[in-house]
Amino acid sequence: MKKLQLIAYAIFTLLTFSCGGGTKDYAYYHLANGTNYDVSMKFYKYDSMYNNISLAVGQSYTGSAYSGEGGCGRTAYCALDTPDSLVIIFDDNRKAKIIWNGDNTSLGGIDKNLLSDEAYTIEDNENYRYVFTEQDYDNAIEF
Repeated sequence: MKKLQLIAYAIFTLLTFSCGGGTKDYAYYHLANGTNYDVSMKFYKYDSMYNNISLAVGQSYTGSAYSGEGGCGRTAYCALDTPDSLVIIFDDNRKAKIIWNGDNTSLGGIDKNLLSDEAYTIEDNENYRYVFTEQDYDNAIEF
């Protein structure tokens, strides 16, 4: 009887570890404020703002995304929680706007789509970085 319990325990343990959620392959997307201005990022889904991230001069924000079971994918879009648009405000007087629509993405006041991986510098296999620059501020539209 004890042998049967030991075998059952061994099988249970083996199944527990072999049926885990699988591996998750993470990526980290860093947005850094390299300007002399405060930066505010307002994220929208379906015309409703759902997140507002403020970066003082020199600060950064990191979002993560993963591929694997339950993951959205290792993309900037997923790391930023799948917005359909993003408004970037510099010092409450200039703004840039990104409207994500696949191939028809429109940019206003910025020349890079921060919801796309192409805008980021690859630091290593896990870390991607975008630094807001004075050029981004100059390109933003005054309001």
